Amino acid sequence: MKEQNDTKKITAGLVFSWIFGVLFIFGALGSFANKEALVGVLFLVMGASILPPVNNALKSKWHIELSTGLKWIIIIVCFIIIAFNIPQPAVNTISPPKVPQQEATPTPTAVTPPPTTQVAPQKALVRSASLSIDKATTTTANLAPIRVIVNNIGDVAISPKFDVTVTDRIGTEVCSGSPMFDEFSTVSPGNKKTGEFSILGCIFKEDGTYAVKVDLLDSDYTKLDSATKDVTVTYWSAFK
Repeated sequence: MKEQNDTKKITAGLVFSWIFGVLFIFGALGSFANKEALVGVLFLVMGASILPPVNNALKSKWHIELSTGLKWIIIIVCFIIIAFNIPQPAVNTISPPKVPQQEATPTPTAVTPPPTTQVAPQKALVRSASLSIDKATTTTANLAPIRVIVNNIGDVAISPKFDVTVTDRIGTEVCSGSPMFDEFSTVSPGNKKTGEFSILGCIFKEDGTYAVKVDLLDSDYTKLDSATKDVTVTYWSAFK
């Protein structure tokens, strides 16, 4: 006795027939909804030609079986007919804009512009100060202290710094340097300040008169002024 085989074979053609058949049916429904009867009928024909239930019904009831080539011909012809029956969008004819008629232009009345206010140029700020040495003294043949007066005669505040140079009667430099500490911070415009400082290591090796020159500098070491004062040393004569 021959064993009955109940296995159903599913092929790629069967799967695609169902997929595209259902898509064509939905296309037909959409076309009917948009009142495109002919396009809807063509989609319906394409769907019916490849759907397996329709093919099975034709084969069992009317003994008609559509070949694969014939199905392709039906689909291609239907697509061609649909392409010629899809309504084309209306093309709007754009008319050129109307050019308004030019009216007579009234003669403009001369308008006198208001007088301009002359703005005076802004004065540049000046940085300036004067220096005077109030006292230069010696202690045990050393230069200390030096008292100076700084007068800010400019337009901006300054932060004084000092350079000191000491020379003998023939111009030979004895010592030079800058104070490590002083009594100056910031001097505002129009103000003056007095303070003292010392130069370490400035030793006089013989008696005589020496010139003490002080240069006034700003915080960026710009030289603003200089002053000179003589100092007399009589320390060594006590040991003769």
